[in-house]
Amino acid sequence: MNIAIDINGITATSGLANYLRLLIKALAAADSENRYLLYLHSWKLPLLKPGMIPESHNFSVITQRVPQQAELIGERLLGLKLAEPFLLRHGVEVFHGASNILPKLSRIKSVLTLHHYISPDHPLFSKHLGRMERFYFHATDASLAEASHIITVSDYTRSCIINRFALEPAKVTTIYEGPSEQPPAPARERVAELMRAYGLTGSYLLFVGPISEHKNLPRLLEAFALVRASVPGLKLVVSGNGNPRYLAFVRERTAALGLAGDTVFTGRTTPEQLAALYAGAAALCYPSLFEGFGYPPLEAMSTGCPVAASNAASIPEVVGEAGLLFDPENTAEMAAAILKAADKELRAGLIAAGRQQAGKFSWEKTARDTIGIYSKVYNS
Repeated sequence: MNIAIDINGITATSGLANYLRLLIKALAAADSENRYLLYLHSWKLPLLKPGMIPESHNFSVITQRVPQQAELIGERLLGLKLAEPFLLRHGVEVFHGASNILPKLSRIKSVLTLHHYISPDHPLFSKHLGRMERFYFHATDASLAEASHIITVSDYTRSCIINRFALEPAKVTTIYEGPSEQPPAPARERVAELMRAYGLTGSYLLFVGPISEHKNLPRLLEAFALVRASVPGLKLVVSGNGNPRYLAFVRERTAALGLAGDTVFTGRTTPEQLAALYAGAAALCYPSLFEGFGYPPLEAMSTGCPVAASNAASIPEVVGEAGLLFDPENTAEMAAAILKAADKELRAGLIAAGRQQAGKFSWEKTARDTIGIYSKVYNS
């Protein structure tokens, strides 16, 4: 098969970029027979970094000259067919839209990976939607209707789109992602050095992720206030960046709750810094209201950090029975789960269960199952 994969999102700093990079790496390790053409708009070629593209004989990058403003979403909205003639000239037989959107295709079979789905009228997002965001929802909906087959990264998302769009269940397959690539945990001395740099000398809870509304940080702060009353000296570390306006709101809320001296905002961290934060944390707290998959709980479990997480959306699929789940809208329940996750007597059991759960997710399996979908679509 000649398989093209849209990798236009690979140069960003995001979960999607992580998915693209680790998927094609795993495909290269698993498949030496099929030909893989990594489709990229030419203006992004200089943004590729060493190691992003596998050095395999059956993998190559194909670049199309497309105006920077005309990403796939623009092509769809304008009704253009910029990609298909180009792909046909390269002999593409199956096209994988790995980033929620497909180009307009009529002669090439297609696979679409949907990383999450939320209705544009959902209260979490509707008030923030601008024109481009609404166009994105439209382009995603159209791609779902046109795809030969759809991959979702959770059963939650699979169920959502089957019900919303009355799709044939056989057309939609869940293929879980694997864990992020994490550097080995730094030596104890290095962990201590990094902790001192953040002003951390005792026990702390950890949140990892972008600081945005659906991450539910205001309620986490309220729950932390309850937890801190039972565990004096405990701190909360918030690792991630966010919209400056929303980040300012979260900081204001932190101060209003009297938590400013006990909450550390790290901003964006390096892989080594994040590994150290996981290694030293009493527990990861993950209170999201919505997730398509959720890397941080998987990262935490794989590195031996106990997890207290929301029971919303896809998160229970990732955590399984290895963490403590809570209603993300109930701060008392959240606080109780966090206290249990951070309990020293329960810690060993949670760490062992977490490592076992994390072991169920692998990029090798993701690649093998994805190749199976390519073959199914090609032979249909």
